[in-house]
Amino acid sequence: MPEDAHPARGVIRIMLEGVPGLMADLVRREVLAQSDMTIVRPRGMDGPGEAGAQDGFDVLVTSLSGPRVPDRYQRLLFEHPHVTLVAISQDGRRVEVFDRQVVREITLEHLVDVIREVARARDVPSGL
Repeated sequence: MPEDAHPARGVIRIMLEGVPGLMADLVRREVLAQSDMTIVRPRGMDGPGEAGAQDGFDVLVTSLSGPRVPDRYQRLLFEHPHVTLVAISQDGRRVEVFDRQVVREITLEHLVDVIREVARARDVPSGL
């Protein structure tokens, strides 16, 4: 599916931020090969924030340069629990998924499967 600023309903909207060149190309190619995913761009923002998290994307894929999640991403996760953060290590060997309070490590090969899983889980009523 091509990059789309206004994807169809039910399509998982993914924003890439801070993922370096070749790694971004690999992620973009893998995501765009999926019929139920698209890459979206921030709407009038320099990066993820209040407006984007509310209606612009479901999953933020980024690359972390250190062991900690930067403060702006932590705020995003706690202020917008529907957003999932996927962080790829600089060497591309490890992928961490931050979905509300759950942290998982996966390989890059399983990236689209995990994106699909967390996006679908978010759509299922929790019974609360």
